[in-house]
Amino acid sequence: MEKKTKIIIGVSALALVGVGIYFLTRKGKGTSGSSLKWESPLTYMSHRDGGSYPIHLLNRPSAGTISAGDKVVIEGAVPFAGTYNADSVWNDANGNVGAIYVALKNYVPKGNNDRSYEGKATIKVT
Repeated sequence: MEKKTKIIIGVSALALVGVGIYFLTRKGKGTSGSSLKWESPLTYMSHRDGGSYPIHLLNRPSAGTISAGDKVVIEGAVPFAGTYNADSVWNDANGNVGAIYVALKNYVPKGNNDRSYEGKATIKVT
């Protein structure tokens, strides 16, 4: 094989590897075109004055993964399913996001720790 042919084959192989790495490492897109930061089943919600309710996460990401202003999508058989903005975030003592505060529509709290919708919805943050 000529030196020129070997160089062409080597450059082509490198290009194919680069394209493969790009497709393997790029972040997936959610339905809205935004990257999914976190997904968790709904566990319970606490009552809070001021209109925002903390939605406690079962699977807790590291602090800083979710922040105020992120889009929160609630999917499932709950009356407050929809798209919201995170008003604020509470981090637990272990350095994880424990809850996302959201101004929920069509939600009436049932006690301080409302578990009536536990497992009936999924929380997605983008």
